[in-house]
Amino acid sequence: MAELSALLGSVLKELAQARYMADNYSCTLSELYEDNASLRMFPVPRAEIEEAEFTLRFAVADLVRAEGRFKDRVREILNRHGRSIARGVLDNVADIDAGLPDWRESVRGIGTRDHEDLQSAIVAGLLEGMMPAVSEGFARGRKAGKLAGGIDRTELARTVGGRIRRWLAGLAFVREALVAVAAKHSADPYQPFTDAIQTALDARLDGVLDDLGNVELEDLYSLDIDATSDGLRDLPADKLTSLTIKLAVRNYIWATVEGDNGDRYRTLGPE
Repeated sequence: MAELSALLGSVLKELAQARYMADNYSCTLSELYEDNASLRMFPVPRAEIEEAEFTLRFAVADLVRAEGRFKDRVREILNRHGRSIARGVLDNVADIDAGLPDWRESVRGIGTRDHEDLQSAIVAGLLEGMMPAVSEGFARGRKAGKLAGGIDRTELARTVGGRIRRWLAGLAFVREALVAVAAKHSADPYQPFTDAIQTALDARLDGVLDDLGNVELEDLYSLDIDATSDGLRDLPADKLTSLTIKLAVRNYIWATVEGDNGDRYRTLGPE
């Protein structure tokens, strides 16, 4: 059994691969023609595929719910919001009065790898806080809006906030700041960081849940089909489905263009 999308994708991939093989062969021929005084008088042959028509026959086995695809969609949403939350957290943390001379510069100077680690920690916290409720609701066939509405926002913020605090505690200059804050205040030295994290989450968690609630569950079904000769051989005609596809092959070429700031870069566009 296979998904219909996998079958169609394989056809498109094979067509592109056939075009690549033909072009690669033409490239080899062009060198032979160039090196041969007689062949040089003739044009180099090149096969063009302008249109291709396929008729696919298959039997529909089932319409299945793709929970894995749903989780992929959720992770895509969380990755996007994870970047936004990370920026908000660092902006707020940079504004903390940490008592260190170069505090803001240290926070602003956090490298790309550390940024990515923070985003990963945020996404992990979001997944930990919401996926049990989401998976259970998905299995029961609930709408995406109800799935999002069933998530405990306070508990989600606590889970994500804990992940962020542990990530911050791994930075040497943050640990130094905690010591400085503790020396100045008898209160919890983590409180300014906790407040900064909470402010960032308060501004963005509603957007996460809104986007989750807008996922179209109808797009997350897959059509399970059988397209093998053994599977179709003994089936009556009324159990078979035919799908005819006409494909057009377009050519794309590389070009050098100049951007608004004067930089030149390569771009791929239609011929």
